[in-house]
Amino acid sequence: MQINKLNIKRNKLSHFEKVRSRNSEGGRLPTPDFRMPIRSIIKKIYFVICLLNCIECFGQHPKIQNLPKYEFDALHFGFSLGVNKTNFIITPRTLSDSILVVESSPQNGFNLGIVSELAVHRYLTIRFVPNISFAQRNLDFTIATQKGIGVF
Repeated sequence: MQINKLNIKRNKLSHFEKVRSRNSEGGRLPTPDFRMPIRSIIKKIYFVICLLNCIECFGQHPKIQNLPKYEFDALHFGFSLGVNKTNFIITPRTLSDSILVVESSPQNGFNLGIVSELAVHRYLTIRFVPNISFAQRNLDFTIATQKGIGVF
């Protein structure tokens, strides 16, 4: 009779009491139940969406422009900088001269220019961009002399 009362009592125990009794008997550690009802998750998501919709968007305010009438000026000036690499493409010809081979080696340089723009109409501009290039070009000549072949 005593054993039946314990079994009935054990069936009426809650989940956590069953796990606790198993641990005292040398069973596994309790695993908490993290499942939430779907309705509460949907309510939380809905709340977050409503909260985000109420926040003021600071990116939509008009900003103070720097030089707001600059584009309406008739004349604008600027400058340009650039990098270049010079090289020759040499086509050989049969010469009866003492020059055997002409070779070029590429060299680096830079460009400097002035940009000027004249506004003729709101949608029509004329731009003038003169440039000057600073570069060096080296040519190597292989010449046959009386002493032998030399590179100059």
